[in-house]
Amino acid sequence: MTQNSKTGAAFIVGGTIAGAGVSATVGGMGLAGGFGAVGIGATPVVAAGAVAGAAAYGAINAIAITPDGTTVMRRRIACRRHRKSLNTSN
Repeated sequence: MTQNSKTGAAFIVGGTIAGAGVSATVGGMGLAGGFGAVGIGATPVVAAGAVAGAAAYGAINAIAITPDGTTVMRRRIACRRHRKSLNTSN
């Protein structure tokens, strides 16, 4: 496992734990509308936490801080011919 995969996995696990914490704290949630009401259990809230953790990792990974302290967005360009990714700065 590379360092990037370990970091990404840590963000996903952290989001999952946060989702479980929200579900345990808030308890029985639901959506109500003209269609009636639907209960939301712990599973979708935990899954949403995992997705939020993955999104946070992607957002942090997309932003690079240069040595002079400025922030730039990084863009990945996939090279189909060689099947590798190149990092470029905007």
